[in-house]
Amino acid sequence: MANDKILKNLREKMDSFICAMKNQLIFNKMLETQLAYLATVVASFEHGKILGKPEDPIEGVKLVITRFGKPPVWSN
Repeated sequence: MANDKILKNLREKMDSFICAMKNQLIFNKMLETQLAYLATVVASFEHGKILGKPEDPIEGVKLVITRFGKPPVWSN
C-alpha cells in the first residue's frame, strides 16, 4: 500500500517534469526560429546604416523668400 502511494507520487512528479521539459523545448524552438529570422534580416542591411534613417534628410526642404528678400513669418 505504501509502495503504491510512493509510486503514484513519483509518477505525478515525472508527469510534471515531462510537461515542463516539453514546454522548454517549445520555447527553445520559438527562440531558434526568431534568432534565425533576425539573422537573415540583419544580414540583409548594409553595414553601418541606421535603420529608419532617410537617405537624404534635406531632400524635401525648400526655402521660401518673399519679394522683399525676407523669409516669411509663419504663424502657428
